[in-house]
Amino acid sequence: MEVAVRGLNVRTNPSTSSKKLATLKRGTTLLISPIDNHNMGWGPVEADGYTWYPVVRPNVLDTDLHLDPLPKHPIVAGDDSQLSGWVASDDGSQPYLVPIAPRCPTIVDLVNVSGMLPAERLACFDEPFVLEGTYGCSGCGGISLGTYKPIWLAAPFEFDFLSVSPGERLGPLALRFAPDGPPRPALGTIIRVTVHVDDPRSSKCSVSEPDETGGTVTVDVRAAVLYCRERLVVDTYEILGTDPSFPPG
Repeated sequence: MEVAVRGLNVRTNPSTSSKKLATLKRGTTLLISPIDNHNMGWGPVEADGYTWYPVVRPNVLDTDLHLDPLPKHPIVAGDDSQLSGWVASDDGSQPYLVPIAPRCPTIVDLVNVSGMLPAERLACFDEPFVLEGTYGCSGCGGISLGTYKPIWLAAPFEFDFLSVSPGERLGPLALRFAPDGPPRPALGTIIRVTVHVDDPRSSKCSVSEPDETGGTVTVDVRAAVLYCRERLVVDTYEILGTDPSFPPG
């Protein structure tokens, strides 16, 4: 999204009484959470007469403050200097943020698709497409205390990475395997995989996560469904070989 007003405050929480972290000028590019493997919270949150979203201001921008062209990914892994917080997107009548056109690739390959934001994948691909890369993440794992339905599509942890060069970086692109779909290939397998976004089962997605009080909060169904629609779901794959650089390190 792009800031559409003269000054937009970034705050620690979705409230006008929360600490102000920065004021952003018109034209500033922001990414709304969650993004692949980055989650600063879920919107929308209605509070104090505004609609709020958690955002990050990416450091990877060109000279006119727009996103770099593909294959550059807007989020730099391990970069903790990127500003993040909550912004008001509107006051019920005036929008404070406007959408930016997606960076749709002219060449659909793993290098370019790995640089895309999940919302860009959803906007650019209305048909299944084919990618080639190394599957897997050796030693990855984890659990979440939330409730995600269906878990194979809505779970926030993504470990089924498809990597261009796992010795340099795992992912950030991850696959989703439906229970009635093909089984996962062996770790380190080089595959040619057909995937799709906007899986019809996304309409049933729901997410609940722990809150700061020890209870749970239900994520707005619109955000949960959109998150699931953005996931890359596997249709079929072909095994091409084994990557000798896997596992990395």
